[in-house]
Amino acid sequence: MRYAYRVTSAPSVEPVSLADAKAHLRVDFGDDDAIIRSLIIAARQQCEERTRRALITQTHQLILDCFPGAVLEEALIFGGDPILLPRSPVLSVTSIQYVDDQGDTVTLSASAYRSDIYSHVPRITPAYGYTWPTTRPVSNAVTVTYQAGYGPDPDDVPEGIRAAIKIMVGTWYEHREAVVTGTIATPIPMSADYLLRPYVRAEVLS
Repeated sequence: MRYAYRVTSAPSVEPVSLADAKAHLRVDFGDDDAIIRSLIIAARQQCEERTRRALITQTHQLILDCFPGAVLEEALIFGGDPILLPRSPVLSVTSIQYVDDQGDTVTLSASAYRSDIYSHVPRITPAYGYTWPTTRPVSNAVTVTYQAGYGPDPDDVPEGIRAAIKIMVGTWYEHREAVVTGTIATPIPMSADYLLRPYVRAEVLS
């Protein structure tokens, strides 16, 4: 199923503070603070893309053309295929809105679905006795809004991911060009990639 997602509320802080990054870099002057801040953001975004996880609490929207159809046996049991959320961990599902047959935007009652935020791939299924409603056949008919992330504070993020961010910042700070003498700089240093591997989530959406 075609889908799109977007971050509608970015994290309020970064998993690694400027002070922590400068301590890792052993930088004790302020001339490069703006550069280091931008590298922290870039490293966090790379980590989120690599692991398919949100780090600090943020608001996401998953946008679908329709509700998943009842195709598999599991779908018949649950009243429809599950909606699989593309980023984890999920803290809560805020709302599900859809365009009904009349063209009106309707908010689905929270009692009509169940949110499984604990699975490796978080999912939403119709509640017992419910099925997904019919939508008007238009693009972007269903919008799922949810909160994702490990928590609001940097210390909520696993230390392995925070260490990977520091390594990435250090590598990029030291080598600011795409090509380094005798080698080619990779987007994610090998040591950082190893640190991230335990947190990489398999992609199951199509």
